[in-house]
Amino acid sequence: VLPARATPTPGAPLALRAQDVRGRPFDLARLRGQVVVVTISSRRTMHESHAINHRLGALVSSGNVAVVTVVDLAEVPSLFLGYAHRRVREATEGSQIEYVLDDRGHLCRSLAVEAPEILVLDRAGVVRRRLRGAASLDEVERTVERLRADDEARSRQF
Repeated sequence: VLPARATPTPGAPLALRAQDVRGRPFDLARLRGQVVVVTISSRRTMHESHAINHRLGALVSSGNVAVVTVVDLAEVPSLFLGYAHRRVREATEGSQIEYVLDDRGHLCRSLAVEAPEILVLDRAGVVRRRLRGAASLDEVERTVERLRADDEARSRQF
């Protein structure tokens, strides 16, 4: 099992390594070159997180945007982690969103985030916005569009 780690250094690309919902290693660095929206979900915010991810799925469909959800399972007793993994895997089957499991809450603590927080990263992996909850989804979409427009303007200059 890959230890969950994240290193938030202001102005530097966010480093996040963990295990995905299928048990495979996940490294956020492989998504560089895309605008990335990282959402934080937990057992307490499951319904709100579902609504957030449903709306963010449209951004993924529009291209060159990735959405990653960190599922904070720190509140789940160890005895039930296997069950929680299965439930998350079943609930996310076929999703365009990538799901990363944080069994002990290490990622969330190292990022100093709580569910339902949302981070918007630019193509270099640098956090550009940090927002809270479904009420901020309009701002997430505006930030993504602004980052895309900035990238398109830069590409036209070359």
